[in-house]
Amino acid sequence: MWQLNIKSIKTLRTNSENFNFRIDQPSENAFINGATLTMSGWIFDKEYPVKNIKLKYRGEETLFDLEINRPDVAQSFGITNLPTQLGFKIECPINLNGKNHTVLLTACTESFERNFAEISIEVLSPQSFKTDAKIKPIIVTSLGRTGTTLCLSTLSKHPKITTVPLYPYEVNFAQSIFQHAIDGFQVANTNGLKSDQFNEFFNESYPKELMKNAVQTVDSFYSITDDSNQQSSPEYFIEKFTPFQTQPWFKAAYEDSKEIFLVRDFRDVICSIMSFNKKRGYKAFSRENFESDEDFIKNFNGPKALLKAWEESKSDSLLVKYEDFILDTKSTLTTIFDYLNLDYTDSFLNELSNSVNNPTNVLENHMTSKSPKNSIRKWEKDLPDHLLNVANESFEDVLSSLGYD
Repeated sequence: MWQLNIKSIKTLRTNSENFNFRIDQPSENAFINGATLTMSGWIFDKEYPVKNIKLKYRGEETLFDLEINRPDVAQSFGITNLPTQLGFKIECPINLNGKNHTVLLTACTESFERNFAEISIEVLSPQSFKTDAKIKPIIVTSLGRTGTTLCLSTLSKHPKITTVPLYPYEVNFAQSIFQHAIDGFQVANTNGLKSDQFNEFFNESYPKELMKNAVQTVDSFYSITDDSNQQSSPEYFIEKFTPFQTQPWFKAAYEDSKEIFLVRDFRDVICSIMSFNKKRGYKAFSRENFESDEDFIKNFNGPKALLKAWEESKSDSLLVKYEDFILDTKSTLTTIFDYLNLDYTDSFLNELSNSVNNPTNVLENHMTSKSPKNSIRKWEKDLPDHLLNVANESFEDVLSSLGYD
């Protein structure tokens, strides 16, 4: 069962005697079964009548009318100049791919808007979806241009790790299957069937069945890659993830999933994005959404999201620096395989280390430096001073938290 924990409800009061409201539902520290946050209460402004309530969540805004008759509120506060439709009930599906969420409620009048409640929610991952999987996931959580292609191509050379060996190693089949399961679960939680007779099905039986089917489908798919890669009974499949995708669902479904956070000096990430865009002749990695490089760097939120995801998961995950993967490959691979509880020999580590620093022609097409070693601290010579200043200001706290100078 998935649960929402209402961590806090911050009410934003004013000094106005004409404005008042109450949040009846949810209550602070409550636990809600399912994935839908239901908010109800009443609100009024005697001088500037509230027309709508605006819900702000995950960058999107939705308007809701005051549709519930609350004559009790009108009588209690001596309201005679307003309709008695002062109540609201709003249902907000919570995205289960992230752990912490904030919902903001805003009162909208004809003259102005006023925020009145901020609700903080934590998604609690269930422990009851565990399934009998033949193969378990290695989740590589990272950002674009951080070395994930080189990482996956290297780790998948281990006989117990499989993937789809197609450049750039982004056939994320398992993620697609799990996203379908998430979509199905969230549709079930927003279909209006809220009575007790459906609760057990939608919050227990149905999610378990979705997870079981997803795991079986992933097992079947990766058994095909086992054959094509000529691997015998691999223990893991490996896929790329960005922060706050479907990771919680994988961890809920698999008894012993593993998550590796691959990080890189974000100033070098910026250099790599700019060079790779130039190499391919078009803008990507969200650079296409901004008019200037300065604006792109200022609004590059991936580093903060990656750090937040790491801090929430570090108790059972492994942090790997791209720089260590390149400059101290053998030791880093030893750490990774020990974390995965996989056997290795010294000669195998030497073979992988050599492949990292001598990439194939296919991987060379993905590179923006002469060699992996030349890609480290590239920002020192490639970033103009004005962009370096913006990058240092934007990433200072994140870089420090991850051990970069």
